[in-house]
Amino acid sequence: MNILILGGTKFLGRHLVDAALLNSHIVTIFHRGLTNPTLFKHSTVKEIIGDRKNRHDLKKLEGHYDCIIDTCGYEAEDVSLSVEVLKKKTERYIFVSTISVYQTKSGVAINEKSDLVEQPIQPEEPNYATKKALCESFLTNLVDQDKALIVRPGLIVGPHDPTDRFTYWIRRVRQGGTILAPGSRERVVQFIDVRDLAAFILHLADNNKTGIYNAVGPGEKLTMGDFLDTVTNTVYDNAAKPKLKWVNEESLEKAGIQPWMEMPLWLQENSDLQAMMMVSTEKAAQAGLRWRPLDDTIRAVNEWDKARDAVALGAGLSPEKEEMALNGNA
Repeated sequence: MNILILGGTKFLGRHLVDAALLNSHIVTIFHRGLTNPTLFKHSTVKEIIGDRKNRHDLKKLEGHYDCIIDTCGYEAEDVSLSVEVLKKKTERYIFVSTISVYQTKSGVAINEKSDLVEQPIQPEEPNYATKKALCESFLTNLVDQDKALIVRPGLIVGPHDPTDRFTYWIRRVRQGGTILAPGSRERVVQFIDVRDLAAFILHLADNNKTGIYNAVGPGEKLTMGDFLDTVTNTVYDNAAKPKLKWVNEESLEKAGIQPWMEMPLWLQENSDLQAMMMVSTEKAAQAGLRWRPLDDTIRAVNEWDKARDAVALGAGLSPEKEEMALNGNA
């Protein structure tokens, strides 16, 4: 395939490029040249520098593409402009959205037919979820159904993850000692390896798929306890493994610990947001989504993170706050 990727030098984008090249596709990336500007300098990737907010820059994209993959659409106006300029240049426009576009209700699982968040009344009201939903709306209104494909990932993890939400647990286990583990061991968690997501998107494109697909993982039920046990067993190869101390949600809240960014993979069990960890994988699995073993993801993230160990994490609990919570002094 002849593929155009909007973005292409950050997290998902760079993995899409790698996967596409591995499968002998022709790849063009359109980006601003601000993130990893020399990443593909010595590859066969064609790079076009420009800003998607600028119609003139978008018109630099000449020729025809089998598919366009939009990895960085966030503002509806930007997506609208990109689609307007490029829709006649491709057989398939793929928009990478998010499962955050769904309305959530405690205990209610999510699938592709679930209701979406309500659209904001005032322009200043949109947040991440509503902005992504607006982007989807613009796409489906401007592109014929036989050309539009929307992929909604959950938490994306893997090497080069800029959020550090998954990486926090790898590094924290590597540091050893007593580790604060949030809530219940049996609480279900979901995420998807960026390499599996990239392969799935290309598989959908190669098979001329349209419509909407949730992209979450793993393929089988995974609890927080099993996740942290696997991290520990994968990162450590000796008997001096760290100890997990499970702290209930009431104590976490009393300690002022915030879910998700401060305590990655923790969403309160009785909250509506916990439904974000109850997303069906059925449709995606039938369409070809495949998941690598969890320890493969852990090893890859561990090796990547060890190479940049001096870099401060952008997510996770501070050592001071963790110690206070573990000792019940918060």
